Amino acid sequence: MILRLRGRAFPNLKNLSSALNWSSGPSKKDILDFTTQLAVMIRAGISIRQALDGIAEQTSNARFKAVLQEIKADIESGKQFSEAIARHPKLFGPLYISMVRASEMSGAFSRMLDRIASALSARHASETRVRQFVADASHELRTPLNAIIGFAEVMELESFGPLGGNGKYEEYTKSIREAGGHLLSLINDLLDLSKIEAGKLELESVSYPVRRLIDDTASIFSVVARDKAAVAMEE
Repeated sequence: MILRLRGRAFPNLKNLSSALNWSSGPSKKDILDFTTQLAVMIRAGISIRQALDGIAEQTSNARFKAVLQEIKADIESGKQFSEAIARHPKLFGPLYISMVRASEMSGAFSRMLDRIASALSARHASETRVRQFVADASHELRTPLNAIIGFAEVMELESFGPLGGNGKYEEYTKSIREAGGHLLSLINDLLDLSKIEAGKLELESVSYPVRRLIDDTASIFSVVARDKAAVAMEE
């Protein structure tokens, strides 16, 4: 099978993947790695042009490699590094460019690159934690949803007889409400995360009965345990 992209033919998916890599711009991690490497090389006494050459050879992103080559060409034409990266504001941003420009004027270029790299590293770590939290939360959201759906199906099918004729339905109604409340709590946690990132979260200390917490958790997970043929023992 032959695939075509922008008039070019690709006989297999591997070649197509390589072509698609060109259209994907540099990531924040690419900018972090670039800044860190550049700081180390400048501090070691390597010229900025040699440093750019070395970093460009190592990068796997075709578009970023082209950007680094453009920056090097601008520097060779007599431009300052800050002027060269200013031509790529979507990659480096106004604060990055301003800090580099200030360091060029003060003669603290390598130290400023270290500071920028440190800030970018902290931001990357924070974003990684956020992504992990969202991934974990997606799993946590499925558990109460399974409970809600499972109990609702039992009631819909009237598995224990007509509605109102069996005490089990009261128990399931209570479980649906508790699972819904837990789901709402998880959604609120996601909203609180955005407040934490913005520095606007207000903390408060509240008491919560441990026995109730255990009972609520057992109720929510009972449907999941039943689906997996687990045996629940109650005293």
